[in-house]
Amino acid sequence: MASLPSFKLVLMHSYIPSKFGPSPRFSDFHLFKILNILSQEKRIGRKKLAEKVGIGEGSIRTILAVLRRDKLVNITQNGISLSSKGEEELRAYPIKMVDIDANEMTIGSCDIAVHVKNAAHKIKEGLEQRDEAIKVGAKGATTIICKDKNLVIPRGLNIKTKYPKIEKSLRELFDLKDEDVIIIGTADSREKAEDGALAAAFALITET
Repeated sequence: MASLPSFKLVLMHSYIPSKFGPSPRFSDFHLFKILNILSQEKRIGRKKLAEKVGIGEGSIRTILAVLRRDKLVNITQNGISLSSKGEEELRAYPIKMVDIDANEMTIGSCDIAVHVKNAAHKIKEGLEQRDEAIKVGAKGATTIICKDKNLVIPRGLNIKTKYPKIEKSLRELFDLKDEDVIIIGTADSREKAEDGALAAAFALITET
C-alpha cells in the first residue's frame, strides 16, 4: 500500500511541538479534511474553514501553524490556500472519498464512501470500522472488501446479489482492485457521515 509522506499528517496530533499550545481537540482525519477542502476552494478564511471541518478555531489555528511551517498551505490576509506541496501530499493519501446513495443498505439519511487501497487483510468482521464511526458521531459504517473481483461484506455477503445498484455505483465511482476496502459512513448529516467514514478509514490506515 502506498504510504503517506512520512506519516506526518496522519500522526500530527502526537508530534505537534508544545510551542503550538495545549493538546488540540482534533483527530487524524481532520487533517485530511482540511487539505481536501482547500483543494476545492481557491481561498478560504479560517473561520469558514473551521466550520467546514467541524472543529474549533483554536484547533484550526494549531493545525494551520504546522501546515504552514511544513509549507503545505499558503496563508495571507486574503485567506488560506493549498500550496503545490500540499497538493502533492493530498494526492499521496491512499484514499478517495465520495458521496453515495446507499440508503437501502445503511441506517442514516446521508452516506459517504471512502476507498482505501490494499487494506483488506486488516479487516476482520467490519465491526471495528463501525465502532470507529460511531465514536465520532456517525450512526455506523458498512465495510466492503474487494475479493476475487467481487464486492463483499465480511462474512461473505456479495453485495451485487442483494444491492446491485450500490454495487454498480461503487464500481463507477472507484477504480477497485482485489484487496481494496470501501467504508460507507452513515448519519443524518453529511458532516457526521463523512467523519464516520474517514475516522474508520484512518484507523485502518494507521493500524500496524
